Amino acid sequence: MSVQPKELWDRMVACCLRTCPCYLEKPTRAGDSRDEPISWVPRALNTVPTVPPPRVYTALWDYTARTAEDLSFRSGDQLELVDQSNPDWWIARALTGISTGRKGYIPANYVAAIESLHAESCPKRVYDIMMECWKDTPADRPTFETLQWKLEEFYDTDISAYDDACRY
Repeated sequence: MSVQPKELWDRMVACCLRTCPCYLEKPTRAGDSRDEPISWVPRALNTVPTVPPPRVYTALWDYTARTAEDLSFRSGDQLELVDQSNPDWWIARALTGISTGRKGYIPANYVAAIESLHAESCPKRVYDIMMECWKDTPADRPTFETLQWKLEEFYDTDISAYDDACRY
């Protein structure tokens, strides 16, 4: 014995009518009847608001709070920005360091975005090579062989250039 699509549909509708309160409401227009077929109208779903990723900055220098509203931090501490409305004094929450979990004012010129620090500390030629590796289309990315010759070309092959590093 096989179940016909119409019979299956009728069972599903009957189940919904018994279990879902929205189907048990009275008809809104005169003459509406629950016996008539239900027509489904697709509708757009409300979008879920996206939360922007935290804006994480790194402290470039130590700062000791001068008021109760300021936030003390040390060089290298990670700070999440809460408010940048004032160009000179931002409100931040300390993610690491001596004030972890606290919130307060910080001098804007004492911190830098982590992304900018990574870009500044990396030589432009190496940064360009990395950017090639992060292209959207895999076919546009360099092969390992290409990376090898690009990096070999960048670094000195003369071992004497690394004498300072050997002292440590």
